[in-house]
Amino acid sequence: LLLFYAGLKTDLELIRGFLKYGLLLAIGGVIVSTLILGGGIVWLASSTGSDLAPGIRDAIPVGAALLIAACLGSTDAGATLSVLRQVQRRVPERVRHLLEFESSVNDPAALIVFSITLSLLSVGNGQQPVSQLLVEALSDLLQKLGSGLLVGLGFGYVAKRVIDQFVLDKEQLLIVAMSIAFIDYGFTHLVGGSGFVAVYVTGVFMTNLHYCKAEVNHEALQEVLAPFNTMTEITIFLLFGLLLNPADLLPSLPMGIGAAAMLMLVARPLSVLCFQPFSPFSWRESLLISWCGMRGAVPLALSFNVVQAIPSLRGLPAGAATALAHNAQSIVFI
Repeated sequence: LLLFYAGLKTDLELIRGFLKYGLLLAIGGVIVSTLILGGGIVWLASSTGSDLAPGIRDAIPVGAALLIAACLGSTDAGATLSVLRQVQRRVPERVRHLLEFESSVNDPAALIVFSITLSLLSVGNGQQPVSQLLVEALSDLLQKLGSGLLVGLGFGYVAKRVIDQFVLDKEQLLIVAMSIAFIDYGFTHLVGGSGFVAVYVTGVFMTNLHYCKAEVNHEALQEVLAPFNTMTEITIFLLFGLLLNPADLLPSLPMGIGAAAMLMLVARPLSVLCFQPFSPFSWRESLLISWCGMRGAVPLALSFNVVQAIPSLRGLPAGAATALAHNAQSIVFI
């Protein structure tokens, strides 16, 4: 639902001049920041980095570090949009539009990167050569993205026809919009695609269509979904807070703070600035973009997947898996 709303907020006319760069930043930036942060976490947990993060005694395996980093790969559309609304007069308009687009697209990108990382490092794939694993991971990525894109476009057209034919007033739009998002996600998941990509693409497609009734259009959809979107975000964060015991966070506090500093000061800036040769923005604007990398609901959701995923990593002693999994979740939360 959050990604569907983010798609509805994406106007392709406003990002036409930097659409390719936005996609490169949203997908490539997630991959680069995951690799840099994963390496940084391994270094922080080693004896070399123990002075920077006191209290770390056991080294974190590379696989676990990459999964933690993959959780933290995406920026949060809700947080980004909220901050940009407060300072919109001081930020160049096209920078705002880029940040909105990037923070919306990189959520499904981060989810796919996380699943690929897990498939490459899990025990079930231990006997296969790395080249074969990479080919399978790339094939899986293309299938998820391709299916999500095609189904999302198809559902966008169907949704437009449904709204034109059956929606008589704005009061009906909320339940119609929620139904579109749920059916879209479920069908895409059923055919092996990424439901997150599909619902976002559907939202984007619906925003850039023209509707029969002047009062029932994409702006009306945004209007009725806005309070529900806010309620959804609040509920998600409340649930995550209820599921975590504050006492469990204390042992991972130094590592969590170290990882946060690594993410803010190194991984996020480098993941933006390394694509500067392809950027239509100045260095000054790119520096501002690199500092607008807030994290939100997606990393918290993926942190629960980490608890289940870490025990299946190759080369990890069975006795250390449970404790490491909970520590990894705490690091993401911090």
